[in-house]
Amino acid sequence: MNPATVRSIAVFKLNHLGDAVTFLPTVAGLRAALPDAAILVVSSAATAVLYSRSIPGISVLPVNMGTARNGLSAGNLARLAWHLRTKGVDEALLSFDEPALAYCAAWLGGARHRIGFDLCGHRLQPSLTELIQGGVGRNVVDINFDLVRRISGQGDLAPRRVPVGYDSADQDAVAQRLATAGIGRGTRFVLLHAHSKHAYQRWPLANYRALSARLATAGLPTVALTQGFGQPVGEAVCLDGLTLPQLAALSAQARLFIGNNSGPMHVAASVGTPTLAIQGPTSPEWNIPWKDVPHEHLTAQNVACVPCDRLGRASDGQCANHQAPLACMNAVDVDRVFERAHALMAGA
Repeated sequence: MNPATVRSIAVFKLNHLGDAVTFLPTVAGLRAALPDAAILVVSSAATAVLYSRSIPGISVLPVNMGTARNGLSAGNLARLAWHLRTKGVDEALLSFDEPALAYCAAWLGGARHRIGFDLCGHRLQPSLTELIQGGVGRNVVDINFDLVRRISGQGDLAPRRVPVGYDSADQDAVAQRLATAGIGRGTRFVLLHAHSKHAYQRWPLANYRALSARLATAGLPTVALTQGFGQPVGEAVCLDGLTLPQLAALSAQARLFIGNNSGPMHVAASVGTPTLAIQGPTSPEWNIPWKDVPHEHLTAQNVACVPCDRLGRASDGQCANHQAPLACMNAVDVDRVFERAHALMAGA
């Protein structure tokens, strides 16, 4: 193919871990639908490895999002614009919840076609040349996949699960960490994740400790991801400092993942591990969409404010229920989680 006719596409996903994992099907869909296009994924530095290790045939441009609010610094903007112009990027695709940096870089980088969503009401939305009506009530994976449908002209395409990539070196590193803690290679365990980006999305740590003890009594070893908070979780072996590919390798070995609706939850589901999510305030649009992965989302019953964390609604990272803070998380008890965990493992 004549290089002058190759489509050069920049795809922006400058968000957190869960956002990035749920965006993998969109990037993979673009690669499959446009096999001759040059695809550049512009991602946060923290999640760049997800794309390079999970999807062949793409380029990744990592961005340090910690240099300023949402990464919007003069240095980041100049670097991105220069890189996009150097690559001759003509089309820029923005996920439904991109920060201002993505809008500015797409425009200053010279992309003539800038496609994004009319969903979150971003103030820089007028800089886009084409808007997709995202629509509420749909899973975020399917919403973002509209980019593939629009740019390929194939409206009947559907997203497919993309496992977070890892290799034998990642498996060996995880096996060594587990062996040091007394868990042998091949031992199936329950993986716990008690943390989340926002405090109001977290099931109480005391509940995770009690759950770990219940699982241990039932003969089920537990491993807890403690990166980000570093506190002991009952009977669980605590692990931190894992790379994202190592997290994927660890999740793939687990018999079951139990945690808050978070990035590690989406990593576990991506590699096919049965997943029990304690939902709390999170909108169902962020639920696991994959029918080939056993999973369940536990939500509070009879709590009127659920869900408060809706798509298109600005969140300040605080519980919206001032009369009964964290009512939705406190309403899910240990007995219910223990019961559903056994049901998921029995059916997997």
